[in-house]
Amino acid sequence: LFSISLHVSYIYSTILLLRYVAADRFLGSVVKLLSKISRILLSFLFVFFVFWMTYAVTILLLTGEVVEPIHIPWKFFSNGAFEIFAEVEGEVKEGKITSCTNTTDMSPETAVDCIIRTWLIPVSL
Repeated sequence: LFSISLHVSYIYSTILLLRYVAADRFLGSVVKLLSKISRILLSFLFVFFVFWMTYAVTILLLTGEVVEPIHIPWKFFSNGAFEIFAEVEGEVKEGKITSCTNTTDMSPETAVDCIIRTWLIPVSL
């Protein structure tokens, strides 16, 4: 609780300091520049996280991994982070799924799922 109140008071005092400094002739331009940079950064982060989540969902659909509902946010985060900042496994990137080797012996639902996982999703990656 102490740590949270310390962080909140630090953010509040920093915002107040920036408001007072904005009236200065030289430092006002710096404050204006920082506010524009922060707006641009927030816009970039929004777009980045949209692509991150899209990529993570695509990878999870491609691998066909069953995830418990409690672990879904962590799987989205870890798959997106690993696949963006590391190398995708060759089999996953190429759409080679071990359970989808012979589509003639499968039910139609399973065959459609395998077709989507082996053809459509790798094309979107």
